[in-house]
Amino acid sequence: MVKDRFLGLLLTLGAAFLAWTTQAISFVPMTDDPGPKLFPFFGCAILALCGISLLLKPETEAQPAPFDLAGLKRILLGFTPLVAYALLLWLVGFLYATPPILLWLYAMMARPGSFRWLPALIYIGLTTAGVFFFFRDVLGSYLPEGLFF
Repeated sequence: MVKDRFLGLLLTLGAAFLAWTTQAISFVPMTDDPGPKLFPFFGCAILALCGISLLLKPETEAQPAPFDLAGLKRILLGFTPLVAYALLLWLVGFLYATPPILLWLYAMMARPGSFRWLPALIYIGLTTAGVFFFFRDVLGSYLPEGLFF
């Protein structure tokens, strides 16, 4: 339980630090685009909520150590799609990068033997369209277009 509280403290302090450094981003708005500060602030808010929830979480029995070899393998497997997504966003843009990464994440999170293509494709389509229209139409922001597309 001490690990949960320590992680909660780290997440909360990290969110505060990232929000403070995000304030230093400067840009000249040419349209109604909210600029490059918006997305990091969303991330900071999510990190802060997760950290605070861990700090306020009630005590439970001791849990096994998360950083054994299997735990490190799960962490690396969970981090790999994020790195791949950043690279794909840069190369091919949002519309071509998001569906394969969502498929990868959906397949990773599915219980063994329970992956189904139709629900996966529906989830991917709705999520990609929802994020696209939210950023483009609601926030008036631009999404990455990539080098090749």
